[in-house]
Amino acid sequence: MKAVLQVKDNAEFDKLYIAFELSSKKWKLGFSNGVKRRIKTIDAGNWPQLIEEISLAKSKLHCTAECDIVTCYEAGRDGFWIH
Repeated sequence: MKAVLQVKDNAEFDKLYIAFELSSKKWKLGFSNGVKRRIKTIDAGNWPQLIEEISLAKSKLHCTAECDIVTCYEAGRDGFWIH
């Protein structure tokens, strides 16, 4: 059983999924590789921190450096401008 868990934890994923919950003060970010997830909250409009959180999510969720990024969010207050 231990060998199976090690293989699973060492796997690299080729997709990073990101869900955004946007408000005027905070952005809640949900990351997933399809198996594990990571949730972070940052100040709204903090682009350097957003880029840093994406990089950290790739690392923590064992995604490849050149993985595809798939995003989604509610098209309410902010529309689709973030893409």
